[in-house]
Amino acid sequence: MNENRYPEFFRVSNEYSRQWKSKNTTEVELLFLQLLSYYVKTFNTKQFVISIQTRMPVVKIDKNWHSKKLLVE
Repeated sequence: MNENRYPEFFRVSNEYSRQWKSKNTTEVELLFLQLLSYYVKTFNTKQFVISIQTRMPVVKIDKNWHSKKLLVE
């Protein structure tokens, strides 16, 4: 992404980074890998769908989805 092309995006991002402070010192890359690891190793992809909207797993049968792949709603 180019800051000159999307100045509003970078302005808002910079504001958030100043406002949102965290005691977490773990690097973003490691956090992302841990997130992926959870969904690959722990999350039951045969039975559930990842639901961003509900912030909880949703049963695949309830959605009438039958894929064996990891699904995100």
